[in-house]
Amino acid sequence: MEEKISVLKIFRYDPMKDEKPRFDTFKVPYSEGDRILDLLLYIQENVDPTLAFRWSCNVDSCMVCYIDANGKLVRPCNTQAEENMTLKPRRKCRVVRDLVVDVKLA
Repeated sequence: MEEKISVLKIFRYDPMKDEKPRFDTFKVPYSEGDRILDLLLYIQENVDPTLAFRWSCNVDSCMVCYIDANGKLVRPCNTQAEENMTLKPRRKCRVVRDLVVDVKLA
């Protein structure tokens, strides 16, 4: 499969350290069939280990990984990666850090 580059603009915020949220941009290799979760894991393992996001089952059943991707509520474990994506925390939830939210407020 041909490897492409995905440009991910990812919401970053740690309320314990940051005055306000920001977006960091990452260029990540991806292939047809890669999921958003695969790209997030790549960033965490190879580029920025401080990136915070939730995932558990990796098979689309636990529903803890919901995020906003290009304006849509999606599960990264079953949503295909695209060439250009903006990733934000789930709406209407208190941000714990980066893409991690307090789901009790959802």
